[in-house]
Amino acid sequence: MGGLIGVATSEKDGLMSKNGYMYRGTIPSVDSLDQLIQSGFYHVSKGSGDTSSWPTDLPSDSALLEVFDISYSAGTRICQRLTIIGKITGIYERFFDAKQKWGEWALKKS
Repeated sequence: MGGLIGVATSEKDGLMSKNGYMYRGTIPSVDSLDQLIQSGFYHVSKGSGDTSSWPTDLPSDSALLEVFDISYSAGTRICQRLTIIGKITGIYERFFDAKQKWGEWALKKS
């Protein structure tokens, strides 16, 4: 009987949807965070290109990125949260709103 109910991965549904909140992997050298919109969490490192989508005062080049896709009757809203853990701790947050634009990063905790 074991194995009848599959485990969800980023490629296939299981007990939960493949689009659900799960670990999405390590992504080195990320220039733009704008394209990371699938719900889940990622380990990301800042790239060397146009990094204007990153918080300007980020104290580290490596962070945990959490993405929440919030769908409701009026549309979809996406929240990105960057967490820096270590000697310096910080939590930054921004939203993709109904106007289809990313808001500014806000420092929630330092």
